[in-house]
Amino acid sequence: MSERWRAMALILVARAAYGLQFQAVPAMQPLLARDLDIAFGELGALIGLYMLPGIVVALPAGLLGRRFGDRRVALVGLATMIAGGCLMLTARDLTGLMAGQFVSGVGAIVMGVLTSKMTADWFAGRDLPLGMGVMLNGFPVGMAMAQIAWPSLAQSWGWHAAFGAAIVACALAMLALGPFYRRHPNDRPVAVGAAAPAGLSRFELKAVSVAGLLWATYNGCYIVMTGFTAAYLASTGFEPRVAGGIAGAATLVSAGGVVCGGVLARRIARQDLFVASTLVGWAAILLLAPIVAPAPLLVLGGFVGGLPAGVISAMPGQVLRPGTRGPGLGVFYVWLYVGFAVTPPFAGWVADRLARPEAPLWTGAALLLLALPMLWWFAVLRRRSAMVA
Repeated sequence: MSERWRAMALILVARAAYGLQFQAVPAMQPLLARDLDIAFGELGALIGLYMLPGIVVALPAGLLGRRFGDRRVALVGLATMIAGGCLMLTARDLTGLMAGQFVSGVGAIVMGVLTSKMTADWFAGRDLPLGMGVMLNGFPVGMAMAQIAWPSLAQSWGWHAAFGAAIVACALAMLALGPFYRRHPNDRPVAVGAAAPAGLSRFELKAVSVAGLLWATYNGCYIVMTGFTAAYLASTGFEPRVAGGIAGAATLVSAGGVVCGGVLARRIARQDLFVASTLVGWAAILLLAPIVAPAPLLVLGGFVGGLPAGVISAMPGQVLRPGTRGPGLGVFYVWLYVGFAVTPPFAGWVADRLARPEAPLWTGAALLLLALPMLWWFAVLRRRSAMVA
């Protein structure tokens, strides 16, 4: 196995722990609703709280990685995820869950930003969409495992057991990423007093922000789907375990879609058209699912939705220099976490106001259509950059 794919395998372990912990709350929704009387809107707020710290943490995470080293800061993020998981494990009410979600989210965001930068270092160049696509799969694979495993675990041991199992996953990720990961040459702590690396140019800041807005709307749909699919299916008559299994299948096939999209991106000349087509196709599937056949169409939607992920996540690498990847990806993820924090509560609020459990699917489709102007804007900026170069 080459060094970069060995690094990727270890990064995937950490990203899977991210998904396993994040999905604990959505997977426990039926039990949390029964025991703590949590409605759709409160569930959305609880999901969004995991991502809310990213608005202020993502950029400093990139800067800390440049100052102290990417792997070292990523390990601190995993340790913080464990601390937040312990708060979730001991929670007895919604307030306790919210505190644990927030602390866990801080750690997950730090780890997520740094593992993205680590991947960008190892796969810079033509293979960047493939590398980013594979790296992104750790998160949905972890979520799919949680959607399938956590409901069964909770039915036997209570919903606290899912949060305990997520702690174990984070600890295993620390053991994988700590002693076995070899740093990339671009992962060098900057000594105090050393010359500061070049900062983001105005063009880089603008371009990476537009890419971040696109990433935020795309992932806003994704996070709404993973957060509400099981609850929606349960409301239509599916048993909780079956609903969780279908939601898990949709998330799992999205991982296959991400890999297929990354491979196709290396062969397709018009990548923007590819992204636009998949966004429109996914939106159409979400709108048709409640009318035609929810279960199979939502699984199909998972695969189609995964196709453009690698291409979109590689966009910052098209406009950033090697020395600005850390802070540039920090800006990119600030926008992502704005979307993550805002869209689940909004989708839950819409569902409660309309009293329609399929309303999150409509919200997801609207987000995908909002992503199209961002795609066009980034293409304009990229062409302008190429002309200047």
